[in-house]
Amino acid sequence: MVERILQLLKDRGVTAYKLTSDLGISRSSVSEWKKGKAKPKREALQKIAEYFDKPLSFFYEEKEAQANGGLEEGLTEEEIEQLKDYRDLLIAARSKK
Repeated sequence: MVERILQLLKDRGVTAYKLTSDLGISRSSVSEWKKGKAKPKREALQKIAEYFDKPLSFFYEEKEAQANGGLEEGLTEEEIEQLKDYRDLLIAARSKK
């Protein structure tokens, strides 16, 4: 995911500083991504996708898509996001138990 973001920056001639300034993402977040200490949150990834005119699926590697068991196949981006939101709710509810 981060590799694809970095490749887009390079290919489009956009600096990480410009990206953070344009999208309101903290520079420390991008630094953490580059170091492999964190991954972009969905909100940041959505902003980046829109900024570069890419679908969210562009940022997910094939192995990540396969890990979902093909559940996302044939769904719109909006439907995929709804599934991810539901998954996040389930995880949050489980952690409160």
